[in-house]
Amino acid sequence: MPTPYLTERLAEFVAGTHLEDLPLDVLKAARKSLSDYLGVAICGSASGELSPMVRAVVRAMQGCPECQLVLVGEKAPAAWAAFYNGVASHTIELDDGYRQGTFHPASAIIPAAMAAGERVEADLGALLRAIVLGYEVSMRIASAINPSHMLRGFHTTGTCGCLGAGVSAASIIGYNAEQVTHTLAISGLQSAGFQEMLHDNPMIKPLQPGKAAMAGILAADLVAQGARGPRSLFEGDKGFFRGMSDIQHPERAVEDRLGEHYEFLHCYTKPYPTCRHVHPAIDLTIFLRNQYRIRIEQITSITVYTYSVAISEVGQAWQPISSAEAMFSIPYAVAAVLCDGEFTLDSLRPERFDRQIVKDLANKVVIEGDPHQDWVYPTHRGATVTIRLADGREFSAHEDLPKGEPENPLSDAELQEKFFALAEPYIGTAQAEKIWRTVMWGDYHDMTCNALLALCQQNKG
Repeated sequence: MPTPYLTERLAEFVAGTHLEDLPLDVLKAARKSLSDYLGVAICGSASGELSPMVRAVVRAMQGCPECQLVLVGEKAPAAWAAFYNGVASHTIELDDGYRQGTFHPASAIIPAAMAAGERVEADLGALLRAIVLGYEVSMRIASAINPSHMLRGFHTTGTCGCLGAGVSAASIIGYNAEQVTHTLAISGLQSAGFQEMLHDNPMIKPLQPGKAAMAGILAADLVAQGARGPRSLFEGDKGFFRGMSDIQHPERAVEDRLGEHYEFLHCYTKPYPTCRHVHPAIDLTIFLRNQYRIRIEQITSITVYTYSVAISEVGQAWQPISSAEAMFSIPYAVAAVLCDGEFTLDSLRPERFDRQIVKDLANKVVIEGDPHQDWVYPTHRGATVTIRLADGREFSAHEDLPKGEPENPLSDAELQEKFFALAEPYIGTAQAEKIWRTVMWGDYHDMTCNALLALCQQNKG
């Protein structure tokens, strides 16, 4: 009997893993990821630059109104709802991530799980199981093919996000192992996304997780109609691994302790609305500003030492001309923090990055490569910041991992504060509190995906 393909082995894991099989710490992490996603999606739907453009496209598509668009008060076909909600949750750069895979799982996986879950009126327990399985499969593949995958120019959230979206949709629908196999294969055929958008019009970046979420629904729908995909998707001569990475035998890492050790527990949560590569510099600048009470008029230079990937992706723009560019600029973030003592969504407003004092400070930022940090990347993703003053004093600080990593996590209170800051202005206190209580502490059968998404609509009272 031939050895099963990796798609088939992963499908057996997905179909054979039930809610009661999942460790309690993994389910707790899934609750946190879901609550974080919902807060980010609500705010992103309201304020994200790309969100109204995508809403217009989705409305023009029309079709069966079966699944809810976050905050919009309208329904769309499931694939388009997953697309919109995926875009909305990535527009403000506050969605979760996984450093070993350079991957943002929530914005691709949770919209697909919730859209598929609405169709079958799945409950919270089924949703959490689908999220865990979608994350686990796609995170393992993302880690196994990186950093080679990213260095080729691929955007992992777009490529591996398709895989997680397909798994989560198949899981919540209740597909058997054969159906999961083909959903995974057809999802993988749609894998796409390039890093080049970071260097010209980064506002389009959320398109890629949105398309990934949509791909998962499309794959599951095709399988429901009898479609089949290549079981050899990963190992084939013309398949995913050979096309996407230079790493040899990545399947070994994908399956290592599968079902015993959960990569899900290695997700990070963002405290700042910027690319993750900017966060170490923000953490350190806040620390130095507060610790030494630095006055900005005394500053002669600021040097940020970091790893090459960060320099390539967020170390090229000193004077952002849009909110999207401001999200991907170490010099601007450092200057904004020195002026304001924080980096929030308000920091992305044009009146903030257009200030002359901020521009002058950004021009004093020097970014230099650090060979040691290249050596330890992506196990560590840190920075060193050195601030020099006119009187000759010099202050420096270093961190290996920014705030929000599992080794340096946000507290439950900080997670709650983030959720309410993002959601409450748009849906009101009562709805925000009900979402938080239900997702974080509710019984698995307390609420359906339908009811949960209904709470994510704008409070017009």
